[in-house]
Amino acid sequence: MPITALAIGLTTVTTFTVAAVLRWVLRDLGWAAAIALGAAVAPTDPVAAISILKRLDAPVRIVTIIEGENLVNDAVVLTAFVLAVEALTTHFTIGHGIERLAVVVAGGVAYGLAAGFIASRLRRRIPRQRRSPSDARSWTFPRRRAC
Repeated sequence: MPITALAIGLTTVTTFTVAAVLRWVLRDLGWAAAIALGAAVAPTDPVAAISILKRLDAPVRIVTIIEGENLVNDAVVLTAFVLAVEALTTHFTIGHGIERLAVVVAGGVAYGLAAGFIASRLRRRIPRQRRSPSDARSWTFPRRRAC
């Protein structure tokens, strides 16, 4: 629940708050463009926070929540950004947006289940002495590369 509340709740609030402020400041800016800009600046990068928490020997649960929140956070803002850009470039309805959101969520769940299943199968093949808790994470989640 904490990951969902942080990732979906706060990210959505941040996206729409930034969009509302942009619309207030730039009165000619449409909602779709304002939401796209809000989605572009809404996600945070928790690398520094996680590094500090690990150095302070913070509970593993807190670090895990922040890492998980970051993954879902990115998915939420990417979806909002894509929907906002679609609204700028094509005929867009709320029904279309809900349909696209459902497809993205279903795809994300399917990907997560498949990756988890494969990671658990691979992990069983590694002798217990050679396993590390980060193994499953590194198999499941693609690494981000700096541009």
